[in-house]
Amino acid sequence: MVGELSINEWNNMRKPQLRIVDLKIGHWQLFDVRSRAEWEKLLQTDGMADKVFVCFQKGTREKLLAANANLVCAQIQSIGDCTDAATKDLIFADMPDDVALLEALVTNTSADRIYLHVEAKNGNAIASMPSREHFAQLYAVLKKHQPFPLAQNMSRLCKQFSWTDDQVDFMFTRVF
Repeated sequence: MVGELSINEWNNMRKPQLRIVDLKIGHWQLFDVRSRAEWEKLLQTDGMADKVFVCFQKGTREKLLAANANLVCAQIQSIGDCTDAATKDLIFADMPDDVALLEALVTNTSADRIYLHVEAKNGNAIASMPSREHFAQLYAVLKKHQPFPLAQNMSRLCKQFSWTDDQVDFMFTRVF
């Protein structure tokens, strides 16, 4: 574990804190890849030898290979197809109808990282997730202007901070 010592000041109280910068993980990690930007980054050819895309639904494999013919895509239809996926990155491109298939693959994998991509049927994927700074800016606006009717201020917020409607909606519905 690597961290930085600093002083946390909140409500005029000062306390020491250790902010974790890096942490070694001894087992696989699960990453949620709903944003389009993160998904497109995974589809890039960099490090393709270390990636295996797992497809459960018909058509997903063809769609991926049409986007990038260099992808390694495994079509899984039964538990018998679930062998040890010897790869660094195991990427689930869709979800199976039977969760047992997903469990069998995760149980038998030696991957370092597992990515789960669930494409929104109605196009709800956010192009870019709001950053920590975006949340701080929104919090400052909310603190200064109370009450804050979102419907009336949405376009002004988006214009002032160069945010998309999806980002503002995400911050309001998931956090504030």
